[in-house]
Amino acid sequence: MKGSYNFGRVFLIEGSDNKTSQMDLNPGGVIGNSPSIYGWGRAIPFSPEGTALSQTMMRSVISLGLKNNENSIPTINGWAILCCPFVTKKLHLITAPSNECIPSIFWEQIKSGLEGLLMHLAKVPFHYFQPVFFAGVIDDPILLLKIKTLGSSFLVDCGQIDHIAKKAMKRVEAVFITHAHMDHFIGMDKFTRSILVSDKTVHLFGPPGIAEKLYYRLKGYDWNLVEAKYCAFQVSDVYPDHLQCFSLRGAEGFAMRELGMQEKHDGLIYENEYAWVHAAQCDHKIPCLIFKFTEKPYFLIDEETIEQRGYLKGAWIEQLRQGLLKNGDVSQPLKVPRQSKDTIEEIVIDDYAALYQQIAKKQDLKSIGYLTDIGFTEENRQVVVELMTGASILIAECSYKKEHVGRARKFAHLCTEDCNELVAQIRPQYFLPVHFSKIYLNETESVYDELEMPKNTTLIPLPERLTPQPVLAPSYNPLSGI
Repeated sequence: MKGSYNFGRVFLIEGSDNKTSQMDLNPGGVIGNSPSIYGWGRAIPFSPEGTALSQTMMRSVISLGLKNNENSIPTINGWAILCCPFVTKKLHLITAPSNECIPSIFWEQIKSGLEGLLMHLAKVPFHYFQPVFFAGVIDDPILLLKIKTLGSSFLVDCGQIDHIAKKAMKRVEAVFITHAHMDHFIGMDKFTRSILVSDKTVHLFGPPGIAEKLYYRLKGYDWNLVEAKYCAFQVSDVYPDHLQCFSLRGAEGFAMRELGMQEKHDGLIYENEYAWVHAAQCDHKIPCLIFKFTEKPYFLIDEETIEQRGYLKGAWIEQLRQGLLKNGDVSQPLKVPRQSKDTIEEIVIDDYAALYQQIAKKQDLKSIGYLTDIGFTEENRQVVVELMTGASILIAECSYKKEHVGRARKFAHLCTEDCNELVAQIRPQYFLPVHFSKIYLNETESVYDELEMPKNTTLIPLPERLTPQPVLAPSYNPLSGI
């Protein structure tokens, strides 16, 4: 990442009642002589003196989208301006490691408003997906992939999840586990506790043996007071050519029952009305899965094709759209007005799917690739490139710097040079490196320095941590006077 963008500690504050000036930016807006802003957001006063921030402080949560000088940020009326290149409607605050450059008026709001990083990027126009990465680069990696139309989510990996709201976990319909090392799997107890009293069945996918591992985790608890409406898991051990499926029902104390084998076609392991999930197996000295989440095409007609065929727009288009929905009504034929020279005739079409195939507009499908904890072997590289090529966002571990490549090879992880090679081959629109080794605590910027993005790929940096700091002593202790 050789200096094409500046990075800063970014804080987005909406609805603040403080009296410092704030500004709204329009898409592609220009502030004074400063460069264009990509996307839109709210400009936040950051430093009352308007001082240039150090290069160290310019590593942070998200790319500012400011093509600017290496060591300065544009100012207005003495305020340094930072902005967010994504769209958000709620309060999303990210903490910095210190408050040395943050006006005290914001600090309490920042500390109390910690949330997961919203990756709803304006330049990645997902139609159904809203990905949220609930971790910093040092934390256990956790991706929550919201499907807006359904109001449900996918949870990818399940390490430390204490900071995720119970409400968010109750909306998870499927969990995808790369492998069962503690930092990717220990949160399953907390997840089960959060959804326990519900009659929902959650699908869970992981490498061979994942069902047995979940069974033994839950077997460690006593289930003598179970209820009929406890949750259930349908767990699939993912093999290269098939799935081995099991049921663990809370009403039965999560006893494991084998459901049988299911064939796997072209890597597809799960789908719902709006998404496909593909998986492939890599090597981490144990089997480790990588995943690709792809939006299904949405209803989109090609107006040029309609015009060429002489079809006139009308209520039939909405009838067609509704009929193509899951369980849609296709019993009534479509009555499509068609103009031929100076006359308009009405044609009757019974086959909804055939008509849509004729007039649908070709779409570039958007997808998110997720890989973590794999060794950089030729076999792994081929599997990764084959599955991830075409991904809009690639989320990948970047555990070590190139000077520690020996550690990367010993523990079957990726280093910065490995990531550079993979990104150069895959060419995603965005690259989010995660899961840095803790040996880089307080110096994660040195890892970013070694990442080189190809043209048209934007790097998304993260703070070191998004998980809460441990509580050493509560500020109010009612027992202190005893």
